[in-house]
Amino acid sequence: MLTRNLSLFDRNVSPNLVERLSATGVFENSAHKTPNHVIINEYQPGEGIMPHEDGPAYHPVVATISLGSHTVFHYLRYKPEASADGSSSGANQGDAMGSEGAHGRIIDQEPVLSLLLEPRSVIITTGALYKDHLHFIDDVTEDWVQFGDPSIDLATSKSSQDQSQGQPNHMENEEEPVKVQVDNWNLLHEETRQHIVHNRGKIARSTRVSLTCRDVERVRKIGVFGGR
Repeated sequence: MLTRNLSLFDRNVSPNLVERLSATGVFENSAHKTPNHVIINEYQPGEGIMPHEDGPAYHPVVATISLGSHTVFHYLRYKPEASADGSSSGANQGDAMGSEGAHGRIIDQEPVLSLLLEPRSVIITTGALYKDHLHFIDDVTEDWVQFGDPSIDLATSKSSQDQSQGQPNHMENEEEPVKVQVDNWNLLHEETRQHIVHNRGKIARSTRVSLTCRDVERVRKIGVFGGR
């Protein structure tokens, strides 16, 4: 991969995102001890990311910064491969719920982890989640989320709150959408949790900008494009 200086990595820029990420220690074993590569993407409501792996070109650590809107980040795993006698501990490869990923392996569509990424948050993926799992974002305009504890129902919580305050429950007879179980509920800001409960689990998306920071271990320096 080719490299050139980017203003985002300028040490005079404040806040210095690279220094803050390096200070976490997660890039300590990478070739450059720090992120040297960033991808900036903009996502409008309704835009998502297909399940994918980041691949071997990078050190197995990726830090994703979210700006603007929230999103819900899912991790998937592959289904167990068939044994020599053709049996498998998972669903068979003809399962309609599976889809094909890298090297023809079948993806289990049930997320092993779902995280609500708040604006101005960073998520660092490493270890088995980087090497053995895929990640994706649903292409929806709004997210319906649930407590990490599935025994607590947001609809029930909001209905009880409305009744205690003498407010009508306008959604009492409406069908509840399927909610995503958020596994980092206890790590969210209190005002975020209150907003979710007040809206019965619904959060509308707006424009989100993501900064995906990695260490590309093999790079080649070049001059300014078009220069001599």
